[in-house]
Amino acid sequence: MKENKKIIFPEGEDIWRYIDNGSAICNKCGALMEQTDDPETGYAIFKCPSCGWQIEEEDYEYDDGDPEPKRMDRSNEGHV
Repeated sequence: MKENKKIIFPEGEDIWRYIDNGSAICNKCGALMEQTDDPETGYAIFKCPSCGWQIEEEDYEYDDGDPEPKRMDRSNEGHV
């Protein structure tokens, strides 16, 4: 019989607590992802129990939705 697991959707500071402890948060739905091995490749992956999205562990990066700050072009600074 399959074990029913509660799917966790961390919010606020809890997100960073999980990430700091080595967990991954799904970039598609926000659920706490499971760490497992890909049966086809043998690579370590994170797999979302909610939406099914998966990514290799080494490629994972949390996307908090904030755009990265734009770098100012300062190549002409100081030139007249």
